[in-house]
Amino acid sequence: MKGSHTRGGASSIRHVMVRRVNRTLKRALIGIGPVLGVGLAATGVYAAGLAHSADESLGKIHEVPLPAIVASTDPAVIARGRHLAEAVAGCIGSDCHGSDGSGGKVMKMGPLGTLSGPNITGGGVLAVYSDGEIARLIRSGVKKDGRSAVFMPAQDFCLLPD
Repeated sequence: MKGSHTRGGASSIRHVMVRRVNRTLKRALIGIGPVLGVGLAATGVYAAGLAHSADESLGKIHEVPLPAIVASTDPAVIARGRHLAEAVAGCIGSDCHGSDGSGGKVMKMGPLGTLSGPNITGGGVLAVYSDGEIARLIRSGVKKDGRSAVFMPAQDFCLLPD
């Protein structure tokens, strides 16, 4: 009898302890829940603000002067430019603009969508650009119309020589 009474007592104590722990957890969750909810809402508002800011930035017209530059016809200069595009800048022969500059492969960018570098050969998008506009695009990331080029790493190219 004594053994069964002890088991019942231990079970009863465990039951009381479990109830107390459950009650404490419930109170903690009730107290933390609103804080977490406000935190998640604030994070959502912040992310929406960043997205809006990025959209505004891409639509902004930048006043970047065109450099006074003319494309060279010198084979040595052209070879050096090819070397810079392939080895240093990594534009050609990579995912950006493809192996021959005729367009890169489609890259999945998660929630941002997909991205593909355009055809940068003489028959591509650059056919309507002047030499100065091409130089400005490469060095500053500013397109013909004055808007920013999306995912153009101009900061990597701004110090390249003429």
